[in-house]
Amino acid sequence: MVGAGFDKSVVVAVPGRVRGGRGGRPALRGDAARLWLTLAQQIAVCVRVIVAGHRARRSDVAALMARLAELGGEDNDCYSGAHGLGLAFCHLLHEEPEAALAELDAASEREARHPTPYLSLIHGPHLLLSVRVGQAGKAECAAFASSPRNQAAWNRQFLVLAEAVVAGRAGRVADADRALARFAQVSAPYPLAHHLGLRIIAQEALAAGWGDPVAWLRTADGYFHDAAPEVARACRALMRQAGAPVPQHRRGSAELPAQLRRRGVTVREYEVLDLVAAGLTNHQIGIRLFLSSRTAGKHVASLLAKTGADRRSGLAAFAPKSG
Repeated sequence: MVGAGFDKSVVVAVPGRVRGGRGGRPALRGDAARLWLTLAQQIAVCVRVIVAGHRARRSDVAALMARLAELGGEDNDCYSGAHGLGLAFCHLLHEEPEAALAELDAASEREARHPTPYLSLIHGPHLLLSVRVGQAGKAECAAFASSPRNQAAWNRQFLVLAEAVVAGRAGRVADADRALARFAQVSAPYPLAHHLGLRIIAQEALAAGWGDPVAWLRTADGYFHDAAPEVARACRALMRQAGAPVPQHRRGSAELPAQLRRRGVTVREYEVLDLVAAGLTNHQIGIRLFLSSRTAGKHVASLLAKTGADRRSGLAAFAPKSG
C-alpha cells in the first residue's frame, strides 16, 4: 500500500517550485525540502503503526499514532491505512472485533471522501467484518468482486472468506467449502491474515455446522499462542465449546507441521510418529522416549485415528522427513 502510494502522494502534496541548480540539476527550495521530509516521516510512522498493530503491540500503536498527529499526518494519504490496517488489526488481535469494525468504518468513510492514489488494502478486512455482523451480504460481495479492489490478493482473501460466510448462512455448504479452498490458496502468503480470518468465522461455522472450524481453531491457537494470547484463549474456549480436545502447549508446539496441528496431533505424538516411521516397535519407542510399551501403543493408536492411516506403515507419510 505505502510503496504504491509514496511517489504519487509526494508529487501531489508538495506545493513548492523547483529552480535550476548547478549543472542543470533541479534544486528544491528549502520549504519544499522540509515538507518533503515531513511527508516521508508521516509515511514511515504510518508503516510503523501497521507493523505494531499486526504484532498486537497496543502501547506502541498508541505512541506512534500520537507521533503521527504531531507530524500532521491526518492529511496524508496513508492515514486511513494506519487506522484500517494498524489500529483495526491490533483490536482484532486483542479480541475486539467491534472496535476493529469501527476503525474500518471510519477509514472507509475517509477514503470515500478522499480517494487514495493507490489501491487501498483496508476494504477486504472491512467487507469481512461487515458480513460478520450482517451489515453486508451477497450483493456487497458481488460488487466487491467486480471492483478494482479485488485486484489485490490481500483484499481478495477477505472477499473469498466473506463469500464462504454468505454461502454457509444460506445453507450452501458445497459453495462455502469451495470458497474456503480458494481462501487457503490466496491467503497462503499472509499467515497472520489466514489464521485470523478463520478465527473470525469459526464461531459461526461451529454454530451452523459447515467448514472445519475445530481444525481452524487448532491451527490458529498454535499460531497465536505467543503472538496474540487473547486470540489463542478465544480459540481454545471455542474448541471446548465444540467438545473438542484442547491440545497442551508444550515446547516444540510451534514446530508441528500445520497438517498435523489441524488434526490435533500433540508434540509427544509427533515424537512417536518419527520413531514409528523409522520402523521402531512400541517397546523400542518406549525405551527411546522413557515410556511404557503400553503408553507408546496408545500414542500410535491415537496417531492412526487422527491421521486416518489404516496401519503403522501408513503413518510414514505424515512423518517429519516426509514434510
